[in-house]
Amino acid sequence: MKRSLAFSMMLVMLVTLLFPLQAEAAYDKELEQAISTAKSVFNIAKGYDTFNYNINKQNDRTVFNLHWSDSKNRLGEVNVTIDSNGKITNYYSFKPFMGRNRQKLPKISKSNALRIAGDFIRKVAPFAGNKVIYVDNNEPMNINEGSYRFLYQRVENGVPFPEDNINIQVDGMTGEIQNYYCNWHDDLAFPDAGDVIPLQKAQEEFANRLGLKLVYKLTFGPGERKPYLVYTTVYNDRFIDAKTGGLIMGNNYFNYYRGMEKEKMVGGMASYAEGKPVSLTPQEQEAVKNAANLMDQSKAEETARRLLQIDGSFKLNHISLYNDWQNREEYIWTMDFGREANGAGQYTGISVSVDAKTGDITQFYKFSPETDKPVRYTGEQALKIAEDFIKSMQPAKAKGVERTTWGEPFVEPVSGSEPPRQYDFSFTRKVQEAFFIGNGFNVTVDVTTGEVINYSFNWYKKELSVGEDVLSAEKAHELLFNSVGLQLQYISVYSPENREKLWPTPIENRKPDIKLVYALKPGKPVNIDAYTGKLLNYDGQPYTGDKIAQYTDIKGHWAENQIKVLAEYGISLPGNQLKPEQRIKQREFLYLLLKATNPYLSVDLNDSKNDDNLYNALISGGIVKDGERLPDSFVTRQDAVKFVVRALNFDRVAEVKKKIFALPFKDAQQIKPELYGYMAVAYGLDIIGGNGGNCYPTAALTRAQAFSLVYNYLNVN
Repeated sequence: MKRSLAFSMMLVMLVTLLFPLQAEAAYDKELEQAISTAKSVFNIAKGYDTFNYNINKQNDRTVFNLHWSDSKNRLGEVNVTIDSNGKITNYYSFKPFMGRNRQKLPKISKSNALRIAGDFIRKVAPFAGNKVIYVDNNEPMNINEGSYRFLYQRVENGVPFPEDNINIQVDGMTGEIQNYYCNWHDDLAFPDAGDVIPLQKAQEEFANRLGLKLVYKLTFGPGERKPYLVYTTVYNDRFIDAKTGGLIMGNNYFNYYRGMEKEKMVGGMASYAEGKPVSLTPQEQEAVKNAANLMDQSKAEETARRLLQIDGSFKLNHISLYNDWQNREEYIWTMDFGREANGAGQYTGISVSVDAKTGDITQFYKFSPETDKPVRYTGEQALKIAEDFIKSMQPAKAKGVERTTWGEPFVEPVSGSEPPRQYDFSFTRKVQEAFFIGNGFNVTVDVTTGEVINYSFNWYKKELSVGEDVLSAEKAHELLFNSVGLQLQYISVYSPENREKLWPTPIENRKPDIKLVYALKPGKPVNIDAYTGKLLNYDGQPYTGDKIAQYTDIKGHWAENQIKVLAEYGISLPGNQLKPEQRIKQREFLYLLLKATNPYLSVDLNDSKNDDNLYNALISGGIVKDGERLPDSFVTRQDAVKFVVRALNFDRVAEVKKKIFALPFKDAQQIKPELYGYMAVAYGLDIIGGNGGNCYPTAALTRAQAFSLVYNYLNVN
């Protein structure tokens, strides 16, 4: 019987089994109990006039997804997921008007929010008991969030099991629970945490079996993408058995029906590449073509048809010119060809990408209706087909690659007696002893026909070389274990089962085996600079750890609390000493204000070369105007207030004629006429106050006063 027919019959059977005609009647008692439990636990208001639900079956459990809303959209909505055993795995509450349209410090402290979260977990997840711990990454919170997000991780025998966890979100203004998600496996058997190999032995096995690779990576972000050389790990799904020192495979594999991969992988191996292409308008395409002597649209189509033997029965449905994500000065033509197969409404298509300058095929993917053709080629034969193909496409570059298996997907076949119908191969570029991640070839071979149905080719075109002063692998491992380290950890392993079934049991319905392993500690990037040995972020810049500032010279200072609160949100100055009574420079004050208004923008205050980024962002936001850039000058109180009022978008009010404003300060006449309104607005909003009846507008602002000013800005109602 054809596989497509078998698949269709299977779907019909599943739908019939899961949702019989009497399903609602059969579930009415359980549904009533689920609704009653949810309403009592969460105190769901009576004003909701719309209720919906859906049901799904997982092994012996029935799972109810309940949804309340109100037609007038005044109460918002509530979602609850609860099973027939009474376990609540998801809660989400949304209110349409949160009263928050700008950055603002929460009224609820982090410690109180943690207490609220803990009480909630004990209420809705008693099964977790004392088996979860709060995972504090000690990183600054985001001032834009308006809420606290906490992660709790399951622990058994004193060892973390990260796959089971609870995520909870607490509103920073009201203390209400906004979101709760619990991922928890029942009835798992955890091996004893004793009798494990020593840490040093685990490190040796890690280095031998999963050793760091010397690789090139590319920076990301605006501007030119540049390669950087690091030692890193490439086996994200493999661990060291804590009992034996052997290798254990994790679960990073594709577990789906082999006959469906074409629909799930449309776009082909292009998904292996990083970055998102930017499409160009026809006018932009013409400008680029004239400037760079690129082939035109008709030439691109002719090249694709000739090299891939795409005949006239295939219609060109779409063509676009894109900037190459990797070589920014290069451009790629992408095309989609298609035709109906046998006039039966079944579609056959080919997606192709062509280098607009060289005419090289950089990617193609062929998809067609499933057939019942038998498998004719072995995996070894498929590999030979792939190797010969890349040699035919890129003879010179094929000599500079090596087959690597760490990025190749493993697909569980439908049954143990039927071999896979296709094989995926990765060939990674190698420069001397260094691999280049994302460079090389990816090839998929259909072993029923021997045809290459998927191909991608990525190649960084600028010169590369590995210097002589590269660290040894031994030194790199020493740095890895000292700066990142290994830890004991439980992982789940799903052994292939039911291979003779038409459809393998879904992974969520299968009970895993639990293994005790040594794994790399989370939280730090595993990118070791191949020359300096320093940890690098994923943008190639040194990793400093986005930690909360801990100043040693503010204890007992009048602004201590305000400084600490801002530091929790990453609003701080570098260093372990603040020197609170030292005058603050304009660059430093504006940096604090930027962190309070745009926490997503990263600026290194230690490097004055970043001043352009700082001031451009502030000028774009209307906080600083052209001509006001004086980075190394000491900022006065009235100028600081000016910047803060602009951040509030109250500058139009502040610039109304002076006569409407009145200030109680004895030295108000010292305020610049053009800044009088700014000082008045700030005073009215409790951003500034007086000292001895004076406001000292021309005095230089101290660092402590700067923190206080920003703190007050974030507390404006």
